Amino acid sequence: MIGKSFMHLMKVVTGLDEPRTQTTKNERNALASYSSQAQLAVEIGVFEGYNTALIARSIPKDAVLFGIDPFFKGKLGICYEKFITKSHLAKFRVGKKVKLIEKLSFDALKDVPDNIDFIFIDGDHSWKGIERDWHDWS
Repeated sequence: MIGKSFMHLMKVVTGLDEPRTQTTKNERNALASYSSQAQLAVEIGVFEGYNTALIARSIPKDAVLFGIDPFFKGKLGICYEKFITKSHLAKFRVGKKVKLIEKLSFDALKDVPDNIDFIFIDGDHSWKGIERDWHDWS
C-alpha cells in the first residue's frame, strides 16, 4: 500500500496538488509584502516549502533566503517534506536564491550571517520553542 505522504509528494511533483501550508492568504500576502526589500531573509520552519517559495519570489533577485528546517525523516527514513520543498522551489525557479539548512533553528545560528533584514519564525510551535527562537534570533 502506498502511503498518504508519498501520494501527496507525487501529486505535488506532477502539479496536481500544492504543498501544504498553515498560513492564510492574508498572512501570505503580509509575508510577501514585508519580505520584499530584504537582502537577507530567514525562514525558520520550512515544512513543505510553500512560504519558502513565496518569500523567495518576493525578495529582490540578488537576495538570499535561508530556510531552516531539520527535515525529520519518517519511518522509512525519508523526509517527503524535503522532496516537496525542493520540487516547489524548482517549479518557481528560485532554488538558487534559497539556502536550505537542515538543522534545528538553535543549531543553525552560526550558519546565517548577522545582517538579517527579514525573519519568519514558524518552526517549533511549543511555547518553549517559540520563546527560544525569539530569544536566539532577536
